[in-house]
Amino acid sequence: MTLSVFDPELDPDGRYAALIVEMLEAMFRSR
Repeated sequence: MTLSVFDPELDPDGRYAALIVEMLEAMFRSR
């Protein structure tokens, strides 16, 4: 996971960014 996925040219729909955010939230909740 790198910040490059937040580049609108590589991720025009923001899908990868949303997936990463969901995974991060899931990790914080599991603590």
